[in-house]
Amino acid sequence: MTPSWLHWTTAFPHADDPQNGLFVAHGLEAVPGVDHCVWHIKANQTPGNAPLPTGPWKGVCINSPGGWRGLRWKAHSLHAVRFPVDAVLLHLPNPDAWPVWVWAKMRGIPVGIVEHRSAWLRDFPNKSGAYKWFLRALFNASNGVTVPSEFLGDALRKAGVKTPITVLGNPLPAPTNVYPRTAAARGHRFGHLGDSLGAVKGQEFLLNAWSLHAATHPNDTLQLLGNGPERAQWEQRWGHLPGLTFGDGVPREDVERAFYGWDTLVVNSPVETFGLAAAEALDRGCAVLSTQNGGVTSWGAHLPGIRFRMGAWNDVPDLVEALALCAQQAPPSAQDRETCRTFFEPLRPKSWGADFRDWVRRLKPTPQPR
Repeated sequence: MTPSWLHWTTAFPHADDPQNGLFVAHGLEAVPGVDHCVWHIKANQTPGNAPLPTGPWKGVCINSPGGWRGLRWKAHSLHAVRFPVDAVLLHLPNPDAWPVWVWAKMRGIPVGIVEHRSAWLRDFPNKSGAYKWFLRALFNASNGVTVPSEFLGDALRKAGVKTPITVLGNPLPAPTNVYPRTAAARGHRFGHLGDSLGAVKGQEFLLNAWSLHAATHPNDTLQLLGNGPERAQWEQRWGHLPGLTFGDGVPREDVERAFYGWDTLVVNSPVETFGLAAAEALDRGCAVLSTQNGGVTSWGAHLPGIRFRMGAWNDVPDLVEALALCAQQAPPSAQDRETCRTFFEPLRPKSWGADFRDWVRRLKPTPQPR
C-alpha cells in the first residue's frame, strides 16, 4: 500500500516567488512512491483556502489570519483531511502548528519536524518567552527532527530541543539543463540569488560594496535575482550603478541558466543553515564568494572554487576587497568541477530520498494516554 504523508509547510514555491521553500519541493521530488499532500500555510492573510499553485502533488494553500483567529482557522481546515495519513511532517513550523500536532496525536500518527530556518540563530533569542516556550515544546513533543547541517542542529540543542536530531543535508538535484559556459567578453560576472531582497541575505551591504567596486571595475557586472519589500527602494537608490541589474523571482529554468552565465555567486548572508544556492552554483561550475555563515562553512571549507571572506557580512571594505580578488580569479577548472560534483553525490535525490524515507519510517507515534 502506498504510504501517505501530510506536509504542513510555511514555505513553498509559488508563482510570485519560485525560490520560496524550494528545498521543500526538492524533498518531495526526491521521495517517489509516496502519496504527498502539501498544505502551504500563509500567515496574516484574509481567511480562505486555494488550490496548491505549483507541483504535481495534491494539496491546498491555506491563507490564514494571524493570532488566535489563525489557530482556529488552521484547526478548522484539518476537517478537510479525509484520506489516510501515515506521517505528518512539519516544515519550518511556528507555534501555530500545534493544531496539526494535536490532530495527529489524537489519531496515533507520528509527527516529524523538518527544520531549515536560520531564525533559530538570528531571531529566536529576541522572541517573547511565550513564543519560545510554545515552539520549544512543539519540537520536544514531536517524534523526530531533521536539519540540513550540524550547525543548525547545535543551535536547536542550545535552544532546548531534546528530541533526537538527524542531519540529512539538503537534496541537490543535478542540473536539469547544462548550458554552455562561455568566458565573459570583458569584466567579471557576479550574481546573487535570494528568495527575498532584505536584511536576511545581506544584499544592502553587497550593494554598498558594489557602489565602490564598480567605480574601479567598470566592466564587471552584478545581477540580483529575487524580490522583496525593499526592491523598489533599492532600485531607486542603486539602480544607476554601472553593471548592476535586478531580476524578478524568475522561473527555475532561468535560475539554472543564470548559474552558467555568472563567474561568481556572492553569498553575503549573516547566517545560512545549509546554503543551497552556493551548492547549486559549485555543482554547475560557478565559483562562490561567501561569508563564514555556518551552513556553507560546514560543508564547503575544503572544496575548490569557493572563497570565504574573513570579515563579517556587514563589513563593506572587506567585501570590496574580496570582490576585487574574485575579479582576478580564474574560473573553476574541469577537475575542480568534477571534485564538487563527486562531493555532492550523497545529496542527489535518489540517495537523499532513501535516507529521508528511512528517517520517516523510524518515526514512532507518541503512545496515547489510556
